Amino acid sequence: MRHDVRLDADGLRLRPFTLDDVAGLLLPIAADPVARQWSPSLARIDSAADAAAWLENRWDTPWQHEWVVEDEQGLRAGRVGLHRHWADGDVEVGYWVLPEHRGRTVATRAAIAAARYGHDVLGLPRIGLVHAVENPASCRVAESAGFALEGTARQEFEHADGRRYDYHHHARLAADPW
Repeated sequence: MRHDVRLDADGLRLRPFTLDDVAGLLLPIAADPVARQWSPSLARIDSAADAAAWLENRWDTPWQHEWVVEDEQGLRAGRVGLHRHWADGDVEVGYWVLPEHRGRTVATRAAIAAARYGHDVLGLPRIGLVHAVENPASCRVAESAGFALEGTARQEFEHADGRRYDYHHHARLAADPW
């Protein structure tokens, strides 16, 4: 579902996606081997049409909040989103960052902004965050953003390389201190 929510977050700006972000963000991130490895949906983007379909799918999905993350200079740095898993009703935050913006706390600041919005504006009592155990950078983001580690699910998701990976499950509650 398209939304027009814009957020300022500790030097970052979060804004809704536009079709201009297909070439300016989705195609570059989909070409990054690290992002393709740890974000299975990116591994299915091989063309502008695939990227547009990725975006349209998010616009057409009920209860989806997706933002382009812009850095302090207004450059596209990545993406953060809140999405609901309808099978169990849980809401999760997800993110990825372009290679040239990694190591600058972009994902952490964006995840905090999305979680604050989820708790404070949407009234969500709990927000999850999952990542492959073999992706320690994502674990650092979760911990730095205040998401407590709750456990490990063994061989939870299959990735494009055909392997099933163990996943860490983190969460933060609205009552958790920042």
